[in-house]
Amino acid sequence: MAVLLAVVAALLLWLAGSLGSDVVISAAARGFALPSPNLWFAGEPAAASWTNILLILAISTAMIWINGRYNILRSFSVTFVGLFLLMMAALPDVTLGFQGGTLLALAVLTGISLFYSSYNTPNRGSKRFFLTFAILSAGALFQYGFAVFIPVFIIGLSQMHALRLRTLLAALLGIITPLWLWWGLTPGEFPMPRIPQLDNPFEALGLYERIRFISTVGVTLFAGLILGSYNMVKIYSYNARGRALNGLLTLVSVITGVACVVDWTNVAFYVTLLNVCVAFQAGHFFHINIKSRTGYVTMLVLAVIYTSLGIWSLIG
Repeated sequence: MAVLLAVVAALLLWLAGSLGSDVVISAAARGFALPSPNLWFAGEPAAASWTNILLILAISTAMIWINGRYNILRSFSVTFVGLFLLMMAALPDVTLGFQGGTLLALAVLTGISLFYSSYNTPNRGSKRFFLTFAILSAGALFQYGFAVFIPVFIIGLSQMHALRLRTLLAALLGIITPLWLWWGLTPGEFPMPRIPQLDNPFEALGLYERIRFISTVGVTLFAGLILGSYNMVKIYSYNARGRALNGLLTLVSVITGVACVVDWTNVAFYVTLLNVCVAFQAGHFFHINIKSRTGYVTMLVLAVIYTSLGIWSLIG
């Protein structure tokens, strides 16, 4: 099933690229200090597209590894990764460009993995907590959306039973270090952070394309809400470790969904991580209901919906 979904996703993206689908790219400098990822490949659409696709494949590998290493879904099925690829193919506006959202997804997955490996071991995990916050802080220099997840991982310290003065200091040093390096390596006068520019990249799209984009993201938000709410009931019956690991993933999912709604003009940056989170929730739902038809039917329905949305993007 995972291979089939991946093949369908690849076919949809190939057709979208052949037809020259519109790509949502912001022209604003969205970082606190350095050029934001949406500006890195200006005038080089092919390089932007292939870079993003390679990073999506890296995200897929990270999802498989995290689940295999920490067994957060209580299943070794990789169908949820195939669903993630299909969800990305349904949004060629984002997948065939480079907004940096794939970097955000990789950064958050790295932080989740580092936090999982430090569960209930605050002393051993200080370096890993430092690295997580340093990655997010460094990312915020390029795109302010990274900063949204710094409070999430601070709460995550409590979920990992690692909220101590030592770990808070590690987090604080992780946040400060990239800023310190930027200040030290910038020549001339003492640099000051800038206010990120805000624009609406969707103004370049027609009404039809906007409706399609909003509908696709709306379907993902609705699916995440329903699946996540259902899964939480089951997660409460897990042991403390299982609740903590899934709790962090759920928190990331909730904040990502809220960011997509509140910071709508930057949704192209958040949507890759949103797809990651919802794919995990779908995989968890599938495992919970694996002994009944509900799990199989739900995954099949989601596959049909996102395939239909992908086809819709081709005829727009």
